[in-house]
Amino acid sequence: MPRGPRQVYKNAFLSITSRGNNKRVLFRKEKDYKYFAQLLLRYKIKHKFKLYHYCIMRNHLHLLLQIKDSASLAKIMQGMQLAYFHYFRKRYGYVGRLWQGRFYSKLIEDDKYLLTAGLYMEKNPVRAGIVKDPKNYAWSSYNCYAFGIKNQLVDYDFYYLKLGITEKKRESEYREIMGCYIQEMENHTSLLVH
Repeated sequence: MPRGPRQVYKNAFLSITSRGNNKRVLFRKEKDYKYFAQLLLRYKIKHKFKLYHYCIMRNHLHLLLQIKDSASLAKIMQGMQLAYFHYFRKRYGYVGRLWQGRFYSKLIEDDKYLLTAGLYMEKNPVRAGIVKDPKNYAWSSYNCYAFGIKNQLVDYDFYYLKLGITEKKRESEYREIMGCYIQEMENHTSLLVH
């Protein structure tokens, strides 16, 4: 039975996940991550969406964005996925389906959840065991929020802006919140092991 259309409205906040087919590695080398980041910026400018948080992992990606209208979501995601497929096919001589079906989108109806969802995305490299600290992962929005490293992909989450009066205070609060999430994750994992 075919799926119905996505329920999306004007100026909606969306958490997007898109995976490689059969958990296939999508980003093999640094050039691949760079190409996708440039593609993301190009589509962001073209479709005028806001990107609050993101994390590009080896076999999937997370985006937290706000779209202007419901019609643009499919254009954004299908366009980026197709463009990246053509790049990947040319670079690696790839044949077959690259992306796993439709991308997953979750409507964020309570915008207070933006910051939490963003932190969850940026925690991914730690949860996957790639790095011990999210600051050591280059392909997410974490360093923009936690250390003020400029990133033209990122539009500041307005709840982040409420974390403190100064930029340094906001960065410090953000790092502290992430530290609590990571500690909670580690505590939960150690309970499961014992």
